[in-house]
Amino acid sequence: MDDKKLTRYERTAQLTGKATVLLTPLEDGRTRITASASYQLTRAFVRRQQKDSEWLTTLLSQAPLEFTSSTGAKDILGFQCFPTHALESEILAGIRARLD
Repeated sequence: MDDKKLTRYERTAQLTGKATVLLTPLEDGRTRITASASYQLTRAFVRRQQKDSEWLTTLLSQAPLEFTSSTGAKDILGFQCFPTHALESEILAGIRARLD
């Protein structure tokens, strides 16, 4: 209860990413394949308050945080993201598997 109204607080996080695969021709008919990724993590804090039969929604804060596969990031509250390169490794492994 908040101000004698039923209140619900929600924290959500959404991670979106974009992978880039670059093929570079080399000498002797070989090709270099590299993968990189960029991410955006958006965390939100929302208050929902019941008024009659409806819920009123208020966005209390939203914190987008962008980082790439080569850099980490830290927001103003100290929340940190560290890339593990797992996505890039899986992409390259999938390409290798198709070529073998």
